[in-house]
Amino acid sequence: MFLKVLSEKYSKEILLLLNDNEELYFNQIQKEIDVYKSNLSRTLNKLLEAGLIDKREEMQSPKRKVAKSYYKLTDLGRRSLKFYELENELLKIKNNEEKNVNIHIENVGENSLNNSFNFSSKK
Repeated sequence: MFLKVLSEKYSKEILLLLNDNEELYFNQIQKEIDVYKSNLSRTLNKLLEAGLIDKREEMQSPKRKVAKSYYKLTDLGRRSLKFYELENELLKIKNNEEKNVNIHIENVGENSLNNSFNFSSKK
C-alpha cells in the first residue's frame, strides 16, 4: 500500500512541495500544484493515512466555523522522498543505455542463409 500511495497522482508534487516548505495550508498547496480541491483532498487523506504527512487545524476566528488545515511532512514522508530519487536515477540509467536490436534471418534449404545482424543506437 505504501508504494501505491507514493505512485498516486499528485503525491510526488505534494511531498516535494512540503519538503521545500515547513508547513502549508490547503489553499497554498492547491495554488502551487493547480489541482481540483476534491483531488487534492483525496490525495492528502491518503498521504495522512500512510503516515507521510501530518495535519493540524486552526480556527481563524470565532465567526469562522471552518478550521484552516495545515500540512507538513513527517519523518517517514521525508524519508519516502528517496523513492523519487531512486526513480530519477533509474530513469537516467534507462535513457543512457544502448538500445540493441537483433535481427536473425534464416533460410533452410539448398542455399541456406544463417546470418545475424546487430544494430545498436544511443538515445
